[in-house]
Amino acid sequence: MNAKRRMMAAAILAGLACTAGGDEPTTGPAAGPATQPTTRPSERPRKTIAGITISRETTYIDGPLNADGTVNYVAYLNRKYSEGVTPDNNAAVLLLRALGPEMVPESTRLMTFARLRMRPLPVRGEYFVDLDEYVESLLAEQRARLEDMPEGLDEDEWYGDGPEGVATAQRDKAMDGPWTAQQYPVVAEWLKANARPLDLIVEATNRPKYYMPSVSESFPPQMIDTLMPSLNRHREAARALTARAMLRNGSGDIEGARCDLLAVRRFARHVSHDVTLISRLVGTAIEALGAQATRDLVLSSALSSEDMKALLAQLNGLPPMPDMIEALDEGERLMHLDCVMMLTRGAPVDTARQIVNPMGAPVSDQRPALPPDLVFDWDTMLRRFNHLWDREAAALRRPAYGGRHEAFDAMETELIAASRRAGGWNMAGRAIGAAVSMPITKKPMTLMVSDLLATLLMPSLGRALTLQERAEMDAELVRVAAALAVHRAERGRYPDELEALTPGLIEKVPTDVFSGKPLVYKPTAEGDGYVLYSVGENLTDDGGVDDYEEGDIVVKTE
Repeated sequence: MNAKRRMMAAAILAGLACTAGGDEPTTGPAAGPATQPTTRPSERPRKTIAGITISRETTYIDGPLNADGTVNYVAYLNRKYSEGVTPDNNAAVLLLRALGPEMVPESTRLMTFARLRMRPLPVRGEYFVDLDEYVESLLAEQRARLEDMPEGLDEDEWYGDGPEGVATAQRDKAMDGPWTAQQYPVVAEWLKANARPLDLIVEATNRPKYYMPSVSESFPPQMIDTLMPSLNRHREAARALTARAMLRNGSGDIEGARCDLLAVRRFARHVSHDVTLISRLVGTAIEALGAQATRDLVLSSALSSEDMKALLAQLNGLPPMPDMIEALDEGERLMHLDCVMMLTRGAPVDTARQIVNPMGAPVSDQRPALPPDLVFDWDTMLRRFNHLWDREAAALRRPAYGGRHEAFDAMETELIAASRRAGGWNMAGRAIGAAVSMPITKKPMTLMVSDLLATLLMPSLGRALTLQERAEMDAELVRVAAALAVHRAERGRYPDELEALTPGLIEKVPTDVFSGKPLVYKPTAEGDGYVLYSVGENLTDDGGVDDYEEGDIVVKTE
């Protein structure tokens, strides 16, 4: 869910919570992780204090519970994702030391450090510095070196005027292939200044676990206000590692280049292990970045036969990227259900005062004393949300690319229709007023608010899934290309069929995730070159035309 939708949902929830009545929650620290194992409900459904039935169809999980009987989803996720994690095996601990305390929002920083069982980091330290910040710190004569566009770039590829724009363009060119410090000296100096933090990130990616706790500023904890780490710093660090790998490639340090690129790939898997959809998308972007740079390394003439064998073994050993389905089936689903828990409790006055409702009027401090059961049928609302998420999960599990997207398109159409039935987002303001000023029966009110929140909180998955599939396809094509390179080194030519690579070099030939058919492989008659491709998201074989959206996804020898 994007930030705009999250803010609108928070505004609606604050206003609706005011109509729901109930005592104002006691202030206090966020609840810690559950100490008892929690499973999905298997026993007879039971009621909470707020009148919600605890069951698979309603709350999805059966605990831990807050003092008022509502489900503490934040504690559940912390308990699940911290299982088996220690300060010595958690990559997040080293990433914090490399990226600095600003990686975590200041308001939740101390609680985050406590959950990670690490000492708070000093504000100043030898932390990773992003490129814009580095360029801004340069002296005038040093900045003067950044007056011209990098060679080979046209104005459409240049990221704005000024030294920062030139430096960014140079960095992106530095990620495209081998380069030397003489070509992009400021980028080389930036990487040198970040040598220690980057080495620490490489070390972090070798750790087996990744856990960044969810910390809410509310009591009881609420998923909608948990603050995420700075994912932009993750992406900038991944770009720096990729640029450094290409610099090492250009200087003949093939081992160093391979080490950095594999660290990028492992970094992507750690970031994607977080339960939120946005983290999975950032991890997917990092994976795509690493896969494309690895392809350039594989297709270059820099690697010896032994280097290529070592790279292939490492690529074969990479675990698959965490799938989107877990982030949706748990992270996004539970956030959606937790919004209902928030409705049943009401909202603290000082929180509601700061939120403006969709009609433009500040939320009043005065909350009418309406018992929740006079307005909403919580169980009906929860069942409707879970039904939507069950359909979403079922669509994600479909094997055929076209079938998955057809299901998502159908759901998107239904959600748009639901929003129109409810009168659009601004109807929430009228709903708040109507609930106070006149008697509205429970069922229409429940259905209207359910439709509104579903429209706001259900993410649009079509493009997210396509990005994940592209990254997966890029990675698989590169792995096959590495196997082809080893085959040629051993036998003097590329094979006539991809099946010749199995089982000695790769366990099995990957399937095109878009078409569901074998990858297209066309070796030259002499066996000294090839074209290998997926048909891409347009599901059309364009004959190996390499185009991001309108053509195929291609790896080929020059």
